[in-house]
Amino acid sequence: MTARRRWFRVGPRLRAALALLWLVPPAAVGGMWARSHFVADEVSAVDEESVQRAAVSYQGAVHLLRSEGSAMPRGPEWDEHRVPPGATWANFYTAGVLQWEVGGLAKVTSMPPAPLAGGPGGPVTGPATAASPARRQMIMAGAAPGGAGMVGVPAGPFGPPVTFRHQLAPWLWGVRWKAYTVPYWPVFLVTMWPAARVVWVRGRRWARRRRGLCGGCGYDVRGGSERCPECGEPVPARVT
Repeated sequence: MTARRRWFRVGPRLRAALALLWLVPPAAVGGMWARSHFVADEVSAVDEESVQRAAVSYQGAVHLLRSEGSAMPRGPEWDEHRVPPGATWANFYTAGVLQWEVGGLAKVTSMPPAPLAGGPGGPVTGPATAASPARRQMIMAGAAPGGAGMVGVPAGPFGPPVTFRHQLAPWLWGVRWKAYTVPYWPVFLVTMWPAARVVWVRGRRWARRRRGLCGGCGYDVRGGSERCPECGEPVPARVT
């Protein structure tokens, strides 16, 4: 028995349900794409070496970050942040160096750390780290320099940030970090292709049956046969 004939033995409702499963991935990706413009979803964790890894869905892309010297070790956590109207990637990357960018896919790295006062050449560590709890509270309260939208803040890798009270999720950034941005649109196109093919195939089958043809191969089945003599697909009664 051929694969086509085995497939036709499955009930039509079950076949339709299995075909509709292809619509789930593009619907999920499209939903996250739309949500990223209003809510930033963050999943992050810190390992034993104080290296934080995070994935943030924000403004049409997933931002994958790795920062060193971030915080105390902890397991994966999820959080969400409201995206203010008019916010751009510049409100997320308020500093750093854009290494490359192609169609929204980009790599951004941290700038060399500034030396501490009285200790030239030394990296910024301890309470001055953006991801430390004390620093996090200061930035959230708008009392620490470096937050987005404050007077004198230079333009970041994606331009000057829109004026807001504080930077989005500043505790994600450590002494040294790198980030990759993965836009939703290519992922949506990849997941949409199988779904679009399912819709096209089912539409073609429906059009063929309306003309008295076999939905599978297009053979003329208006002679009254219960199965298509060409491919063996059952012929609905309304066609014959």
